[in-house]
Amino acid sequence: MVKDPAKYADKRIVIAGGGDSALDWTYHLADIAQHVTLIHRSDSFRERPIRRKKSLNWPNRAKLIYFYPIT
Repeated sequence: MVKDPAKYADKRIVIAGGGDSALDWTYHLADIAQHVTLIHRSDSFRERPIRRKKSLNWPNRAKLIYFYPIT
């Protein structure tokens, strides 16, 4: 959980996760940060169907890296 999103203004952020919250924070912080990279272990998310529509419009200031397990 990010308690103070303003702390990340104009910063480059990496989020590692594949759940709903990782995707939510990527979208939220992409509007605040300079750039956000989301690293995910596979090519699919557990996101609810309502989020899938939003996923099609990936933010310009965010990047998604698939198939990258973090150990």
